[in-house]
Amino acid sequence: MTMILAILHLLGGTIEDLVRHLPPLESSHEFKRQVYAEDSGDELIIHFAYADYDAIYELPNATPQEFDEVLRTLRDGLSRLIEPNDRLGGTIKTDAVVSSFLRAMQLWPHANPSGE
Repeated sequence: MTMILAILHLLGGTIEDLVRHLPPLESSHEFKRQVYAEDSGDELIIHFAYADYDAIYELPNATPQEFDEVLRTLRDGLSRLIEPNDRLGGTIKTDAVVSSFLRAMQLWPHANPSGE
């Protein structure tokens, strides 16, 4: 944002000049989340994009708060990335995924079919 403001200042323009000709946002446009959960009473239905499909996983005895906790664990781990291509990026991503998986297994041990 600072760069945009600096360029506008050099060109003698304003933010209004920049956005004046943009089409208005329509209320029908929805932001589609890649991963989200829907509470259906006794189970949580998790939706996630997989290739061209909306994959669904039914997770019994789970709450939206628990699901948010697992996603937060992943997001917090990924937030340690300074730059997408830094030398430790792969390690940080792997650690974030493993940490969120372990948290999910603590919350929902019954959901791991390999544990049966």
